[in-house]
Amino acid sequence: MRDVGLVGLPFSGRSTLFTALTRSGSHGGQANVAVVPVPDPRLGVLTDLERSKKTVPAQVRFVDVPGGVSSAQGIARLREVDALAVVVRCFGPDRHPAEDLEAVRGELLLADLAVIESALEKAEKRAKGKGSPEVEALRRAKETLEVETPLRDGAIAAEELPHLRAIAPLTLKPEIVVVSASRSGLAS
Repeated sequence: MRDVGLVGLPFSGRSTLFTALTRSGSHGGQANVAVVPVPDPRLGVLTDLERSKKTVPAQVRFVDVPGGVSSAQGIARLREVDALAVVVRCFGPDRHPAEDLEAVRGELLLADLAVIESALEKAEKRAKGKGSPEVEALRRAKETLEVETPLRDGAIAAEELPHLRAIAPLTLKPEIVVVSASRSGLAS
């Protein structure tokens, strides 16, 4: 099962997307989580070929956190997911989807920078002035974030990834951008 965290600015359509994907309602003030089966017509063919008694489709767990990346609870919950779906608003007279996307990405960068700085301090204390792969990986991650580059786009070496995955950086996760538009906005 894969987990997808929905993030976006307030009134971007994030909770509406959650409701549409999961066919379940949002509950104010708490994380909304729902598991959805992934339909696949090939699954029936495989079930018949294998003469299976039970057919179990793949599943996706969607997580919609109130407050998104602006709340500590939201950040902690988003660190647990496998991918992020960034919802940007593309409806209404005051729409600015590119600016909204950059704002969300900026919040993700800042959240990662804070956790990387904290982890780096602790790693440096453990290393006691000696070089360590963990310290080097965290320094490179910090430098990448300080120039406003997501970790997935930075020059992070494969051997450094285990040191970063332990703290689950948000900008290391795959990202899907979802445009939230009104029906009338689709025609224009």
